[in-house]
Amino acid sequence: MSDGEEEKGKWTHIIEATWKELQDTSPRYTPYVTYGLLTANILMFLATFGAMSNDPWSVGLTASEFIENPMAPKVLLSMFAHAGIIHLLGNMAYLYKHGDNVEAAMGRLRYLVFYLICGYAAVASQVLYSSAVGTPRVMLAPMVGASGAISGVLGAYLYLWPGASTYRCFCFRFSCYCMRLTARRDIAIWLGFQFVLPVLEPSVAVFAHLGGLVAGIALAPIFAKRENVARLRQMAKQGEYRGPPPDEYEVLVTGWDGVVKVVVALAVIAVVAVAALGVKGHMWHVYTVKYRLDGGVEELVETGPPQPLKVEQVITGCLPVGVSCFPVDGYLLVSHGPASNIGILLSVGLIGALLLLLYDAVKTQEEWEVL
Repeated sequence: MSDGEEEKGKWTHIIEATWKELQDTSPRYTPYVTYGLLTANILMFLATFGAMSNDPWSVGLTASEFIENPMAPKVLLSMFAHAGIIHLLGNMAYLYKHGDNVEAAMGRLRYLVFYLICGYAAVASQVLYSSAVGTPRVMLAPMVGASGAISGVLGAYLYLWPGASTYRCFCFRFSCYCMRLTARRDIAIWLGFQFVLPVLEPSVAVFAHLGGLVAGIALAPIFAKRENVARLRQMAKQGEYRGPPPDEYEVLVTGWDGVVKVVVALAVIAVVAVAALGVKGHMWHVYTVKYRLDGGVEELVETGPPQPLKVEQVITGCLPVGVSCFPVDGYLLVSHGPASNIGILLSVGLIGALLLLLYDAVKTQEEWEVL
């Protein structure tokens, strides 16, 4: 298939489309940290699969817990745990595809620190959204997944490698239409989809994605090394890369186009909005959610002293089955009362600092562009 045919698109089967979606213009570099993060996420999924099935609050982090203690071990744990196999595979595909390029530009240790900071910023952004909404169901929803940190990797990729080539496939049953396009357009499509995602799947932590991406763009020029960027830029000009070749004019520094600027601006506006609306006091508020077995949900906010997170299964009716009893009526009671509001203060301070860095980063984007 010629380059022209690839750009116009081609119908193919789902297996080939899946492989194409994982390809991009990549440097000849072994991304050991990215491989390590992939391994850590998979191992954590296997280790916490049973706990996530029985009691997701034992692994997932709630906004209420973060507000009380933003340095709790569960903050890090939740960044590597996943709710299911599809959740894990989707995140790992994005990390595998984009992580090597960003790691090559930053170096291994810098990239690891960058990844963790982006994950933390993503959690802070989602917590501010939860605080802005303020309902018990949102405040006590367990958050898990690496998507916030990986969104940071996407932000850095958009900043450093916007001209790289990749594929975007649209599938209908087992047939897929794949076309080659630049990374700036591919990530812009992903970012635009985030504004539709809450309608399709309300449980997804979209503001973790937006906050992670903003953090990734803001921190990219701080963590990338100029000598690495210069070397990778020269390698691209000499054709030393793997994956689909970039368009010839992309080898020259071209910066972001209008579409990218618009969707990034929308993401920034959304993050700023939740940062402003999420500044609330939560001390002396006890949040309670009752999940009934019949599918109903009851929520309650009471004024009261702080109390630790409590998850209690209450069975009010059951059907005898042999020597055991099958529950037919009851509820799951989840409650928590934050003992401090420090998580809100830290989140607002972190998001504010990132927005200041973002302003400088956008002005110098072309200086850092590899491809």
